[in-house]
Amino acid sequence: MKVSRFFSGLFGLVGICVALSALWLSTYGMEAVPAIIETPEAALEQVESMMDSFCAGDYAAAGSYLYGRPDLGADREAAEEVGGLIWEAFQESMTYELVGECYATSNGLAQNIRVTTLDISVVTGYLEEHARVNIETRALAAEDYDAVFDENDEYRPEFIQEVLRETTLQALEETDARVTTEVTLNLVWNEEQWWVISNEMLLKAVSGGIVK
Repeated sequence: MKVSRFFSGLFGLVGICVALSALWLSTYGMEAVPAIIETPEAALEQVESMMDSFCAGDYAAAGSYLYGRPDLGADREAAEEVGGLIWEAFQESMTYELVGECYATSNGLAQNIRVTTLDISVVTGYLEEHARVNIETRALAAEDYDAVFDENDEYRPEFIQEVLRETTLQALEETDARVTTEVTLNLVWNEEQWWVISNEMLLKAVSGGIVK
C-alpha cells in the first residue's frame, strides 16, 4: 500500500463515521408555536439530561431530547481503528458547564453552555507530523522484509495500521490539548415538554468539528 494514498483518506475524516448531520436537519421545519407554560427548571433538566448523554457517549439518548428526535447514527463505528481510538478519547474527554441562568426568548427559552473536549485537530496534526516518519523508521529497522512489504514492494496494510495505532496512542498521551466551545441552546415547548433545538455550534461541539 502506498503511504500517500493511505494518508489522503485517513486524514480527510480520520476514519470516524458518526452520522451527526441529523442534528442540523432537526433545526428546520418547525411548525409548533411555543409558549412558556412550564417553569425554566423543566427546560434546564432537558439540557442537562441531553448533555449528560453526550458526555456518556450515548448519542441515541441525547437525540431523544432534540426537537424532531433525529437519528444521530449511534450504531455506527469508526471505519479505521485509528479513528475509533481518537473518537473514544474525544467522547471520554467531553465535559460541559452551564453559563448563567435559563432565560426567556421570543420563541421559548435559552440556556448558554460551555463544552470542553479533546482538540481532535491537534491529535491529527501530530499524526500527520509523526506517522509517516514512524512508518519509514520502523520499515528500515525491520528484520523481516515480508512482514513490512508485500509482493509489489508496497507497505502491507497491517503494518501501516500497527504503526498508526502506536502513533495514535502516543499522540493521545503526549498531546493534551482541549478546545472549549460556547453554545446557546434554544428550547421550545411542544407535545407537553421542552425540546432542545440543535444548531451549528452544538453540532461542532459534540462532533469535535468533524461534522459542520
